[in-house]
Amino acid sequence: MSAAAAQDGRFLELPVSLDFEEANEALYRMGLTDGLPVIPPTPDRVARMLEGLRRDPAESLGALGPGYGQATIEKIAVNAVMAGCRPEYLPVVVAAVAAMTASEFNLYGVNATTHPVSPMLLINGPIAQELRINSGYNCMGQGWRANATIGRAIRLVLVNIGGGRPGEGDRATHGTPAKFSFCLAENEIASPWEPFHVRRGFAPEQSTVTVHACEAPHEINNHTSEDGEGVLRTMASTLSTLGHNNGYLGHGEVAICVGPEHAETMARDGIGIADMQQYLFERAGLPLSEHLAIGRSNYEGMAAFDDTAEDPFLFLKLFTGHEPDIKENTWPFKGFRVEGEGAEQGARIALDSVVLPPVDLAHCFVVTMPIKFEDVTPELVIRIHQIIQLEKPAHTHYYLQFTEEEGDVELREFFAIGLRSGIGIGAEVVQALEEPPGGDKQ
Repeated sequence: MSAAAAQDGRFLELPVSLDFEEANEALYRMGLTDGLPVIPPTPDRVARMLEGLRRDPAESLGALGPGYGQATIEKIAVNAVMAGCRPEYLPVVVAAVAAMTASEFNLYGVNATTHPVSPMLLINGPIAQELRINSGYNCMGQGWRANATIGRAIRLVLVNIGGGRPGEGDRATHGTPAKFSFCLAENEIASPWEPFHVRRGFAPEQSTVTVHACEAPHEINNHTSEDGEGVLRTMASTLSTLGHNNGYLGHGEVAICVGPEHAETMARDGIGIADMQQYLFERAGLPLSEHLAIGRSNYEGMAAFDDTAEDPFLFLKLFTGHEPDIKENTWPFKGFRVEGEGAEQGARIALDSVVLPPVDLAHCFVVTMPIKFEDVTPELVIRIHQIIQLEKPAHTHYYLQFTEEEGDVELREFFAIGLRSGIGIGAEVVQALEEPPGGDKQ
């Protein structure tokens, strides 16, 4: 590695006299490796790597967190050299880095989290065959140069450009072996379903790279089921563990790699991808009591209420001594009206009108407590709201009301403004009574 090349700031400044072992020791001391020996990125090696892609070496794909170094094509090529990639692998590495810069991937969170998470690369299309990226036996393991070095190049990019060094930018508590390399192709020939990239809107002849932040693979073992639903039940159970992040955070995606035999079994029973997704969405999860048993009160599960549960609001029943009536897929107000039936009446806001952002009724429910209005106290209302917030799925909206008693109807006739507090968010403007109790005006 020449001193002249080092002066322009593009390459590492290493003495020309260093041999392979000495260069590796120097790179390791500078924290620029993954702990394994690397190919020293000499100018000649980087130039050959750049021949695999016709793009400006100075072009930047963006800043990579948490260190926010600029991911130029040349810097990516340097890391590809260190990982042992062939020049024809570079387009795949660059495409994966470009995908990781998308805001929805949340690279800062992936690279800096305490969770043992790593980008998994899924390769689809003709490029998988051209580069001989393994999609068969041991596709997530060792033995295939393309899988190993492409995945490794991504890790070195995250370390050397993104600043994800252990204990510094990368705060993973234990880490995962998947952080060395995690790259595979889909076995499109053996799959009974459309390839993943086609389901995402790409043409079959297009080559794509999908990045998915995940843990190391976890086996789903089923050697006994002779029907597709048995396989799906096993999948749902494997996903449903207290220690799984998605068990209570609920906002992450799950990647399921289905083996050819299980795929054939489900396809034979007429089970498609959408059927699998719906089945797992409805059944993968744990009862709230399991979370509460370990003191987990920040429950944010995304699944709907379990219709098979004996009592989804058990704590509400225990606290109030009353059985709540829960109606899903409904909202108590008719909406917002700004004019009467005739134009001569002009605009008006009527009783039972609600000024609210649009709500999806599929995510709404009404809780009716059989408690007389005269027995309702502010403290009781607050506590009931706290219990509902604890037990409801995080993505849902709810409305709390109490059983109507004769003479209370005038207290119900109001229009709500907003959702929660202040004028515009949760304020309730109650209709004035002509003769309120005590003679005071409302």
